[in-house]
Amino acid sequence: MAISSKVLFMKHTQGSTIFLKVVVSLIRITAFALCIFWLPGIASRDAEVNPETTYLRYPFLVCTYVLSIPFFVALY
Repeated sequence: MAISSKVLFMKHTQGSTIFLKVVVSLIRITAFALCIFWLPGIASRDAEVNPETTYLRYPFLVCTYVLSIPFFVALY
């Protein structure tokens, strides 16, 4: 009886681990997609609305991408 409870516990633990890996992968993919597709659009829209800050568009993107590196490292 003790063996079957160990087997059930291991299957439950493996299932939880796989679930967490899938969730972290989905978070990683979503964050990466937002960095690639959404942020440049936001920066362009802001440059159109505020022409006096257009020169800050690329520094904003560079800083955002650099600051996202620790987030992706933490998800790894």
